[in-house]
Order: sequence, then structure tokens, then C-alpha cells
Amino acid sequence: MENNQGFTMVEVLIAISILAIGILAITKMQLSSAYYVRNAGERTVAVNLGIAKLEELMSRPYADLTNPAKITSTGVDAYHGTNGMYDISWDITTGPANTEMITTTVTYGISGGNQKTITLTTLKPNMTCGI
Repeated sequence: MENNQGFTMVEVLIAISILAIGILAITKMQLSSAYYVRNAGERTVAVNLGIAKLEELMSRPYADLTNPAKITSTGVDAYHGTNGMYDISWDITTGPANTEMITTTVTYGISGGNQKTITLTTLKPNMTCGI
């Protein structure tokens, strides 16, 4: 009786094919992960810039928000971050019952062509009015 040990060429080719398919799947998963991590990073920067602008405007006295000589009711700032360019715009309008509505909009991904927008809105009450 002859005892042949080892693998045939067909078995080796099947094993290499299965290994290659597994490596391709892992590579695709890694590329997708990198894409989603970058998008999350861009969105985080955009939200933080929008919140910073809201806080800056909220820290101003109510009278400044309603006085065009003190602050412009609309405007645009630009921020160049590590992930690209961000445009921060704001709009101050009269809100309900002695409030001013402050809206900030951050547009990002401008140079990449796939433009995204995040909008944040808050109300600033007039705390000096009588009740």
C-alpha cells in the first residue's frame, strides 16, 4: 500500500482562492471604515463650528442682536480645517414672544464636490422685558 501524504494541486488552488476572497473582503471593509471615519470627523468639526458660532452670538446682549450697528443679522465666516473648507453662515430673525431666533448653517466638503450642510437653531430670550 502506498501512503501519499500532502496536498494535490487542486486542493492548494482552492485554498488560495478562499484566502484571496477573504483578504479582498477585509480590504473592502477597511476602505469603507476609513471613508466613514473621515465623514464622521468632518461632521464633528462642522457641528462644533456651528455650536461655537451659536454660543458666540448667544453670549451677546439681547439688545446687540436686534441692533444692526452692533452685529450684522446675517454673515459668513470661513474656516479652513485639516479636512477641508467650512463656511459658517448665520441669520438672526425675530422669534416668537420676545425672542430672537439664531440659525447657524455650516457648509462643508466644498472642495470635494460632495457638499454637505448642517443647520443649528436656537432662541435667545429677552431677559430684560417685564412680565
